Amino acid sequence: MKAAFKWFKNNAVAVVLSFVFVIIYIIKEFKPEINDILGSCSLKFINGEYYRWITSSSLHYGLYHLCGNIIGLLAVGSLISPFIGKWKTLFFFYCSDILGGIAFSWLVSSSEPTYGGGASGGIFALIAVLIVSYLRFPERFKFKWYRIDVLTVIVYFFIANDNWSSFLTHTLGFAFGIVLSFAFVIFGVIKNRANNESLSA
Repeated sequence: MKAAFKWFKNNAVAVVLSFVFVIIYIIKEFKPEINDILGSCSLKFINGEYYRWITSSSLHYGLYHLCGNIIGLLAVGSLISPFIGKWKTLFFFYCSDILGGIAFSWLVSSSEPTYGGGASGGIFALIAVLIVSYLRFPERFKFKWYRIDVLTVIVYFFIANDNWSSFLTHTLGFAFGIVLSFAFVIFGVIKNRANNESLSA
């Protein structure tokens, strides 16, 4: 019970975001038009509605999409959030997802406004942060390779790229996650706290 409470406390960002995703998904099932209000699109059809780059991460299309992203988010959140903290986890998720969404809207063109969404860009950004943090501070991460959350992140990383659009979204999120986390390490915003115990088990 104590371990479960500690997990929820450390992984609060991923848990709260997951609840938001579920709520938005339920609303979308009854009100499909929410997709046209919150979804992202190409710059040609953005019409000044730049909030879409924030809200689109909450939209999911089908239970497979929703459950896959929730599982991936909870897994990577449990690995990185205890090290960088809740606010930095939230920052990396949304900032990288927004930057990736802007780049995606600029790169992709269409003859009609096709609205998209999903949290995978932000999740791939957190995976990037985890990799950068692990390479810089390996002594803090004493993970067994067969830990369920480690294995989940590895599997998610490889199987989530099931189409060209997903691959581009993930690549952009991952790239911005690498750049931002590398900058945070260089400027000491992400640093090793030697007095804290290693993230093990």
